[in-house]
Amino acid sequence: MIKYTFLLLTTLLSFASIADDETEYCTGVSTLAGSIMEMRQDGVAMSELYEVLEGSTGSLQMVKLAYQYPMYETREYKIKEVARFKDQLFMLCID
Repeated sequence: MIKYTFLLLTTLLSFASIADDETEYCTGVSTLAGSIMEMRQDGVAMSELYEVLEGSTGSLQMVKLAYQYPMYETREYKIKEVARFKDQLFMLCID
């Protein structure tokens, strides 16, 4: 769990520091979404992510959304799902 906490906190901090304009902000959202989906695809329990992200409403919404998607067995499909989720959240952010 410490590994996941560190990964998410690093992503959140870098996300906050680059958010100078809409594109950069949405890129940060996409990066965070990718980290969340990677953990989903690696089999991390949703409750663990909730513990780490407690208090961050937007991030918790991403977790809820990520866990509505299937978890894949092969590395190829996991990578594709992460990329698809990142793109979807980027698109929602810039709209």
